[in-house]
Amino acid sequence: MPFRDLREFIKQLRAKGELAEIPAEVDWRYEIGGIVRKNLGQQGPALLFKNIKDYSTPLFTCGVSTYSRVSLALGLPPHEPLEGIISEFRKKINVPIKPRKSATGACKENILVGDQVNLLRFPVPLWQAGDGGRYIGTWHGVITQDPETGWTNAGMYRVMIHDEKTLGILIARDQHIGLHYEKYRKMKKAMPVAIVIGMAPLLPFIFLTPLPSQTDEYDYAGGLSGEAVELVKCETNDLEVPAYSEIVIEGEIPPEERRTEGPFGEWTGHYGGKSSPRPVIHVQCVTHRNDPIFRGTLEGKPVNEDHLCASVALSALAHIFLEETLGIAGIRGVHYPAVSGGWGMAVVSVNQRYPAHSRTIAHGLLGSKLGAFLKNVIIVDEDVDPFNLDEIWWSMVSRLQASRGVTILQRGKGAFMDPSQLPELQGFGDSFIVEAVKPYEWQPRPEWGNKRFPPVAYPSQETMKAVEKRWSSFGIPSKKEKK
Repeated sequence: MPFRDLREFIKQLRAKGELAEIPAEVDWRYEIGGIVRKNLGQQGPALLFKNIKDYSTPLFTCGVSTYSRVSLALGLPPHEPLEGIISEFRKKINVPIKPRKSATGACKENILVGDQVNLLRFPVPLWQAGDGGRYIGTWHGVITQDPETGWTNAGMYRVMIHDEKTLGILIARDQHIGLHYEKYRKMKKAMPVAIVIGMAPLLPFIFLTPLPSQTDEYDYAGGLSGEAVELVKCETNDLEVPAYSEIVIEGEIPPEERRTEGPFGEWTGHYGGKSSPRPVIHVQCVTHRNDPIFRGTLEGKPVNEDHLCASVALSALAHIFLEETLGIAGIRGVHYPAVSGGWGMAVVSVNQRYPAHSRTIAHGLLGSKLGAFLKNVIIVDEDVDPFNLDEIWWSMVSRLQASRGVTILQRGKGAFMDPSQLPELQGFGDSFIVEAVKPYEWQPRPEWGNKRFPPVAYPSQETMKAVEKRWSSFGIPSKKEKK
């Protein structure tokens, strides 16, 4: 594994000059959220708050809020291009490695049960003024198990503090945790749960990745890192958690009990849903390392940590899905831009080989789990870089005619948090397909050099190669490009 735990990752960030350690006292109420927001806006370093009002425990955030740090987390050079990061993820995610189990681990250094449990001992920020409470689960894993099959799911679902021993959680019925919870409800039994906070960076990366049901996130985390994840059993249930987690919260979710949870600034960048009665977690035990480091992230308007990670994961999985599962040839690249929240838009570059090739791609994505929240699908030709927004906009102007290339699909599955939909209709959504491609049916024309589309105005390859060879002799400084 590139990093065994969060501490090794922080140490590497410090060595690379990618970490800012903040000695000044900061307030957990709103101020941390404001600092993080400004830092995200200027693509700043990872942050370690060491002096939080009322607390002695530090808070780490922004660990993977730039692609250079995502690249480091994956064990790649820090300035690996985005296309290379996605390619590496696509390659490794296909080779899962089973976890290995240990009798104990660092997360067991302190074991608190019963009256010793106090969730408010950790420096959980009140991130933003519109949030309904302090969210302890923002960059974490929620571990549950299917009571019939034993399938373990590890996902990232928001978790709010109600009081010292009680949490609120958002559970959607179509999520994997929702499938587990419905089975426990039918059995009229409480569902055991574990929440893990502060791990090696690839674990939460995988926890937010939409993997198929009946698959184990720990296996794919092992594959992504190249080494088995080390697990230990919880103290009060049979769930297994990463041995080097900073904090582990153990509890159970009763089948019918509800308390008001939310609202919460979500990945869409808006408060798209209202507070309402949702399931609760009664905490029975908390274990943590000596001198634990709390880990969290600011959710809301893109771009933040989960948008970047979702962008990489979804781009890689969609490429695999289109090429390997659906057998669609000619895919150059797939890009779910982070600025769309990671989930809201897909750009696919393709070498068109048959009629309706581009539309087939769009329909395939929209009909899959990877398209659950897609609102816009843009298809471009293979000569257009799907990771370069300037080229995408150029393609939409130069190759798109709305009458033939724009399709609106109404009342498909949408995000319940979509702020553009009326609350009464949330869950339904319209999708917008843009085929910004050369029309496949056009025939070659003499005035176009016997090609099917007017040629691109650009110097020849021979000229550009010659210029590249002499570039250093011209004394023209190169501007560092943003990813």
